[in-house]
Amino acid sequence: MKTSKPLAIALAAAAALALFTGAVAAPILCRPFYYAHIGPLELEARTGLTREEIKTAFDEMLDYCLGGEGFSTGVLRWSDSGRDHFTDVRGLFLLDLWAFAAALAVLGYSQGEINLALKGIDLDGLALEQIIKQALKKMVKG
Repeated sequence: MKTSKPLAIALAAAAALALFTGAVAAPILCRPFYYAHIGPLELEARTGLTREEIKTAFDEMLDYCLGGEGFSTGVLRWSDSGRDHFTDVRGLFLLDLWAFAAALAVLGYSQGEINLALKGIDLDGLALEQIIKQALKKMVKG
């Protein structure tokens, strides 16, 4: 069956949006990506904080940016302008995730299919590349 030109354009736009917003969403949702930078950037030595304090500060800030209640950064101090900045970031992160989900829906993926592809995969313990590879393998087999 031949696809109409407007439909082909809409699907191409949805695919491009999914790729762009997915590329932004991946490191936002994959916290081990950030944890992996603590050592190479020598954050413990540079800040005087422990690895756990750095992770807690990051996790609390990112929880807020992903829609959690109340802004917090662990033991780190913050200013009103810093909190306001992350309130703006929160809006952008949530917009990106919404646009990513909408693009996937236009491409025909349901929330159930996405959840099924990620089921049983160690999202916290694997590198992003490995998560994607495992999810794609499950989708092709399934």
